[in-house]
Amino acid sequence: MKTKLMPLLAFLAAGTILSAANFSLGKKEVVAFVGGTDVGRAQEDGSLEAMLTLAFVRQEPVFRDMSWDADTVYRQGSVIERWRKNGFGDRVEQLGR
Repeated sequence: MKTKLMPLLAFLAAGTILSAANFSLGKKEVVAFVGGTDVGRAQEDGSLEAMLTLAFVRQEPVFRDMSWDADTVYRQGSVIERWRKNGFGDRVEQLGR
C-alpha cells in the first residue's frame, strides 16, 4: 500500500508547491533532494523527478540526491558513518561541489 501511495503523495505535493508559489527553474539548474530516510526512499520512486521534468521540459533540470538514511535531527550520518572512503563531507561541503 505504501508503494502505491508514494506517487500519489508526490503528485499532490508537487502540484501544491508549483501552484502555490512562483516556482521556476533556470536552464539545467540542479534540484537537490536533501533529507533523511523519507527523502531517500522517495528518490528511489522517481515520481517527483518525473513530474518536475515534465513541468520544466525546456529547462532540462538536473537532480541530485543528497539524502542519507542515517540522518536524524541530532546528527548527520553521512559525515559520521560514511560507506565511501572519503565520503562527501557535511552539507555545506556537499552543496559547494
